[in-house]
Amino acid sequence: MPTPAEIVETLHAASRQAEQLAATAAATLSHLAKANFLCLAAMRAAARPALHLAGPQPTTAIRPGLPTRWFIARLESESHTHPNNPTDPATALRDFRRSHEAALELLAECRHLDLNKIRFRYPFAPLRFTVGAGFLLINAHERAHLWHHQSQ
Repeated sequence: MPTPAEIVETLHAASRQAEQLAATAAATLSHLAKANFLCLAAMRAAARPALHLAGPQPTTAIRPGLPTRWFIARLESESHTHPNNPTDPATALRDFRRSHEAALELLAECRHLDLNKIRFRYPFAPLRFTVGAGFLLINAHERAHLWHHQSQ
């Protein structure tokens, strides 16, 4: 099970990979940034009330349940269409990195919470996941798109 520190490293690795692909994958990076911001907003809204509770218990590892693991595996294995919107590569890379900064900020803000217990409404399907699983979903969505570009 990944720790919050491992998620931070995964985000940094994806950012490095994105920089290499920026010139050829600007529309995809823009798509990922928008999806990340939507997901993070839903996660933050769910976590915010818990920030004020007494006696928080920090997450030591994110433990997604079987349905979440299945959803992540499916997300990574499906073929994703790549948007063809004309997008400036520098803007797309900047927005992608900003979405990672927002993810890191949310992780820092929630460092004293158990992210395995707080649920949020997933903005792309009528599903609810834990905030911890939300970070894994963001990582999986990025991998699905970025790995496809890398294999081309």
